[in-house]
Amino acid sequence: MDQCDDAAGQFRDLSKTADDFDETSVDRLADDHARRRDGVLRHVVRAIRDEPQPEGALTAILAALGLALDAAGGASLRHGAEGPLHIAASWGAKPPPAVLSAVRAGLERDGRVALAHRLAQIVAQPILYRGETKGALLLWRSAERAVFAAADCALLADVADHLGIVLAQVEARERIDHLSRTDPLTGLANRAAFFDEFTRRLSRLDRSRPTAALLYVDVANLRRVNAVRGPDAGDAALSALSGLLREHTRPGDLIARFGGGEFVLWIERIDPAGARARAAALAAAAARLAPFAGVAEPAFGISVGVAPFDPGRSENVMQLVLRAAADAARAKEEGGELWPASLPA
Repeated sequence: MDQCDDAAGQFRDLSKTADDFDETSVDRLADDHARRRDGVLRHVVRAIRDEPQPEGALTAILAALGLALDAAGGASLRHGAEGPLHIAASWGAKPPPAVLSAVRAGLERDGRVALAHRLAQIVAQPILYRGETKGALLLWRSAERAVFAAADCALLADVADHLGIVLAQVEARERIDHLSRTDPLTGLANRAAFFDEFTRRLSRLDRSRPTAALLYVDVANLRRVNAVRGPDAGDAALSALSGLLREHTRPGDLIARFGGGEFVLWIERIDPAGARARAAALAAAAARLAPFAGVAEPAFGISVGVAPFDPGRSENVMQLVLRAAADAARAKEEGGELWPASLPA
């Protein structure tokens, strides 16, 4: 794998050398390169200014750059929650996965990359923002085509210099979206995010095999904790409870703070007996929360309501939540315990 520069001897400028052309030809090629560069950069500036979504700007920029450099396809890679250097936007034909793997490895090792792969000719340039690597910009041609020239690589680097702010905008929007959907105290999904995701999951549930349940967790005597020990102690208790709930969920389970001292868990691939067992385990583990009360009475803990999913009820999202909440309230009133004494069969 060679750096995309003249020193490597693999990616020579389209103008070649002064010996190969007369002075007029060299000047004409230089003018062509300048016009192409200016045209692409105008597209870049316009896309950043006019596209309402950063992803749209990235796609427009890739298209302008790819067409200018006669590429078969291009992509903008970025770091994020999905993993290192995943595709944030793409244009044209998709490269073989093996090519992307080689590019990722080269970028992580060497930075700027020019790769003559048996499946494609490909170049990649890191995208920086305030000295931090945000991702990479890459283009490819078919293997039988000529390799990218040094002038092509220079234009790729110029465009990459402008894309740092676009990827920074993507990150900022993701942070804002995360904050708008996350409870700041516990880090769990908030009520709005829960309803959005729960509605989506309920709509796709296989109703021929409805093995799912909603658990509703209600904290008992949270106000007493706040009154006796102060709101900081109440916040600490809720944070501890959120950790306890995480311990009793599996990857893929939906867990959210519904509001105040109320939490919900949506669990798929679980039958009613399994849901009851999960509720009992949660209630037993809640004994760890007792020290947060600061006094022996009234007790501090949780009640757990269970609403197994029943396709015959034709319930909407809110109706299912209300059924689980009513079960938690009934368990507290009838059983006098901090967990349901009577759960639906």
